[in-house]
Amino acid sequence: MTLSYAAMDTLIFVEEQFRFSKTVFSTQAPWKSLGAGHGETGLIQEAHNENATAKAILQLLRQCMAYQFHDTSDEAKIKQIQSVSDNVFFKADGGNLASYLLWMRESHHLEYSNIVSTLQLIAPFFDDFILEPDGYNVILRWRERNSDTVFGPHQASDGTLRTMALITLLLQPEEKRPAVIIIDEPELGLHPSALNIISGLIKSAATKSQIFFATQSPAFIDYFVPEDIIVVERSARNPHLKD
Repeated sequence: MTLSYAAMDTLIFVEEQFRFSKTVFSTQAPWKSLGAGHGETGLIQEAHNENATAKAILQLLRQCMAYQFHDTSDEAKIKQIQSVSDNVFFKADGGNLASYLLWMRESHHLEYSNIVSTLQLIAPFFDDFILEPDGYNVILRWRERNSDTVFGPHQASDGTLRTMALITLLLQPEEKRPAVIIIDEPELGLHPSALNIISGLIKSAATKSQIFFATQSPAFIDYFVPEDIIVVERSARNPHLKD
């Protein structure tokens, strides 16, 4: 696809095509054009017309999720009261972390226990989450080891909250995990000693889901092999990929 600026601060497709080729790239399928000038993808209509390739691509796109846990401000959703029923999928900003963890504790105890034990490896002071619904609502709380004090989301460091969200994303039940996961700067706010653990979780999750992550951390990249890495350079405001 190629997008271009249009009136009223919008984007339109000036080109949209699709195709599917099997692993033998010497016999690539021909491109099918979806025209130009439209504001929404033509794949939806093409799927309604029972085009099997369009339906498959659309289904894959709908299983892609891009995650960014950067917002840990006082107004961030991850710190707010959440509905206990908001647990159908883990949200892109971690805004339903408390309700999602509550759901896992009740119906996927093994995955929940793995999240807690992994957090303890990174933050040895962490004991467990305290997830007690108040009517139809719940808020993210936890306690530390050897302490009866209960801490709330506004008492956690930015790095701790991001780590909780990232580990939950990567250790959630397999059937809930998106087919394609895109993570922006997973190393942000992590203690250097946590990089090895998070990289291991990414590698493990990548056996079932395709995972892309963007990073500017050489230390994080060191945990991956060169075949896993694509370098993106920007020259004269024209981004291009470099092998």
